[in-house]
Amino acid sequence: PKKQAMMAPPKKQTKKLRGKPSEVVLLRNMVGPGEVDEELCKETEEECQDKYGGVQECKIHEVQGEVRAQEAVRIFVKFSSIENAVKAVVDLDGRFFAGRQVCACFYDVRRYENEDLLPDPSEPELPPELCG
Repeated sequence: PKKQAMMAPPKKQTKKLRGKPSEVVLLRNMVGPGEVDEELCKETEEECQDKYGGVQECKIHEVQGEVRAQEAVRIFVKFSSIENAVKAVVDLDGRFFAGRQVCACFYDVRRYENEDLLPDPSEPELPPELCG
């Protein structure tokens, strides 16, 4: 598959970081249900490593059952430091990828390490413009 370049959002406003800063970043709405291929994790990892550094691993979790399309594919990137993760969230949140607006937030490290990758009420809400 052809590599999709991420485009910057049209306007730059001051970013409010979503979630409590941690080394794990959750990317939502990057691809829709059924759009995950074996290249996605590798490409995400490579792009994050090139731009922000310190990538330790990438995991993709596809949520089964009744869930909004924006929540169906959850991409996790674990960084070696909070600084790298903050750079990624600031840059990726609101960016467009393959015509979809990405929602980037921090993810609880303990939940990640326990393989607890499902949506949870404690997570930052998706922005209303993505839920329309």
